[in-house]
Amino acid sequence: MTTAEATSWITTLLDAADSAAPDQEHVHSEYDAAWYLDGHGFTPALAARLGAMTTVHSWIFNGTAQRYGGRSTASDRHAEYLIEVSRAFATDPRRRTWLQEVGAPSNCLSDDEMPGFLEATVRHAARTENLWGVTWWCSHDVSRTLGDFPELEYSLGLIDQEGAVKPSGGASPRSSPNCARHRRRPPVRSGSSSRWMPTTPRSAAAESHPAGRSSMLGSRHATTEWMRRS
Repeated sequence: MTTAEATSWITTLLDAADSAAPDQEHVHSEYDAAWYLDGHGFTPALAARLGAMTTVHSWIFNGTAQRYGGRSTASDRHAEYLIEVSRAFATDPRRRTWLQEVGAPSNCLSDDEMPGFLEATVRHAARTENLWGVTWWCSHDVSRTLGDFPELEYSLGLIDQEGAVKPSGGASPRSSPNCARHRRRPPVRSGSSSRWMPTTPRSAAAESHPAGRSSMLGSRHATTEWMRRS
């Protein structure tokens, strides 16, 4: 799919939703290839400029945990990083962001690591500006009676299949009251709507489909330098 086709598809769906329910807010969502994969038809600009707000899907099994470790700073702050990336591409500095899908994958984290990862992820995400909300994926483990899911999907819940709260589920209510305490206005660098991003965000983000997405946003240098400066 080309960027023009992706634009047409998104705007057609959003226009239909707006026409059917004009008093509601409508969004579109893509997984993180839109931010990291060179040549992908869905671009950072589309994600950050169309719809009522920007939605972010953050999963550390995308290579982050494999490179840095499941409980590394890079993994704990991956959702925060993607939120800041989305803000760098937005043309409206007041545009809201919804961390719409984030979880603690068992292929990257041990059971003992999951509660701390949940708390750290939510705490760091809460630091970002204009955050609309966080949706943890997911509330319950997928039932084993449904046999066509990837193995990982059966273990992502905060509550197991018998209805028992898992350790990560116990961490969820503990993290919620801390969000307000960690909300703050992040420092803003001159000429940018966001904290430091690779290259100058306004010049890079002006491109509808940056040719070097993988090197500009997904490289070791980009993430390391962002963590150092933020």
